[in-house]
Amino acid sequence: MKFILLISLSLVSHAQSYSQIRTVTTSRLMGSTYKYVNELPPFKGYKEQIGTMLLPTEDNYAVSVVAKGQYNVLILDTCLKEGASVKYKILDTAIIGMIPRNQTIVTSDCRLRQKNDSYIIAIVKPDDKKYYKNVVRAWRFDRPSRKLRRMRVEHIDCLSEGYNL
Repeated sequence: MKFILLISLSLVSHAQSYSQIRTVTTSRLMGSTYKYVNELPPFKGYKEQIGTMLLPTEDNYAVSVVAKGQYNVLILDTCLKEGASVKYKILDTAIIGMIPRNQTIVTSDCRLRQKNDSYIIAIVKPDDKKYYKNVVRAWRFDRPSRKLRRMRVEHIDCLSEGYNL
């Protein structure tokens, strides 16, 4: 009986965490500026996991993945320079949710049909090859709309940064 109660409490806790994340993507966040993402109330307790400038860097677009526990959110920003300091303005967000231990996220090192495309962000199952071909999910920065768009994973592969090290 205690075991069933613990599982039920665990499921309720995960459901509450997931519902908090779903609220993160509301339109009220778009246009918010911050220096540290956890300054924004919906991201209290989140920590940045990955942050990457998109090429060309002079356009000042960046993506980051923030997490609270096992739940992850992808953020598309533009970098704003204010004197010597930098702030970020949220352009879009996408819920990633949980990333299983046998998967990882790759930002800006992916290709579509073997052509480099730094606007692709993908979740992959790593292996010991130069390019990860087992892509689970992918998004692409759509420059004209300044939004993240979910995309099909066929013909996408991503560079293994640690290959041959």
